[in-house]
Amino acid sequence: MDRCKKLECWVILKRLMVGRDGWALKQPLVDDKSRSSNKEKISLENIESNLKKLKYSKVDEFANDMRLVFSYALQYPSWSEVHKTARRIKDTFELS
Repeated sequence: MDRCKKLECWVILKRLMVGRDGWALKQPLVDDKSRSSNKEKISLENIESNLKKLKYSKVDEFANDMRLVFSYALQYPSWSEVHKTARRIKDTFELS
């Protein structure tokens, strides 16, 4: 990924993380299934780490991980704050 695209990814990620809704997706979400399988779900912090380690070679890889975070959060009940927050952040992300 070229430097300009990487910077754009950083800006998008940081805006989401420090915004009022970032708390909901900053760390991995845990549910009963993931607790039993010890499988950690991806979070905004994981994506930040991947950007630092230059693990994304294309913008699409970054975007796919972001969408994966949203999909995990949207599995929460629609009345939950995590779900509502994920919906708002996802809409903002897709407009970027």
